[in-house]
Amino acid sequence: MRGLVPLFVGLVAAGCVHDDGKQAPTQPNVSAIVTAYAQPTAALTQDNAPEVVAALLQTLDDLQQALTVFGAMQDVFAAFDDSTESRGDGLALRRQALSAGFDGWARVEYVCPGLAPEIVDRRQGVIEAFAFVTQGGVRPPMWGNARDCALPDSGDAVRFDGDLIYEVESGLLSFTGTLARAAEPVAPFSLEVMLRDGMIRHRVVLPDGHLILAWDDDAGPESLTVETLDGDWTCGVQLQGRAAGQCSHPRLGQVTF
Repeated sequence: MRGLVPLFVGLVAAGCVHDDGKQAPTQPNVSAIVTAYAQPTAALTQDNAPEVVAALLQTLDDLQQALTVFGAMQDVFAAFDDSTESRGDGLALRRQALSAGFDGWARVEYVCPGLAPEIVDRRQGVIEAFAFVTQGGVRPPMWGNARDCALPDSGDAVRFDGDLIYEVESGLLSFTGTLARAAEPVAPFSLEVMLRDGMIRHRVVLPDGHLILAWDDDAGPESLTVETLDGDWTCGVQLQGRAAGQCSHPRLGQVTF
């Protein structure tokens, strides 16, 4: 996907053994979120169109940070999903016995690259991630937390602190915590997107339900699809200055904004 930065550096893995008395971590259940993306519950109307467009603009503002985090989580997932017990880069993933139908669970620590990905430096922060592993690979989702994790973004280092979930089958990425851009103060930051097969999808929660904004990463959000309770709307969006455009539905006509 355009805009992703290679971040495969500084991975250290440690298996956690159930028999040692260490309790297995609680895997988050993301099935309700994944189902929500498949089943929008709100309609697009002339009244709520401004709110939907505002959500699109906010998502676009956050998208570069989302892609940056997505690149890091893909690299962490690759560490979990490696089928070999040891790797040329020194990563060793030990699979441990565990009940409840899993072969085991593992912890991966990802040393964040900051602006110097060729150097492994813990002062750039870490992502600590967990996953259940089986003989067939990783059982999604992967989850964990970023601790003062510095990732490159347009020449600056952006630092993240917070909770992460990555569900590789659907491409769901969720982050809740704080972000600091360059010298700016720390601010609350959250995102939820699906990134899969070149498509970007974002859930917009409205007072009467939710709908989905979707667009092709190559084509850009100017060619937008709004997935609603009534089916899909096809939209043309102009983003220069104030956002403006029109959405069309084969049965319901048009909405302008």
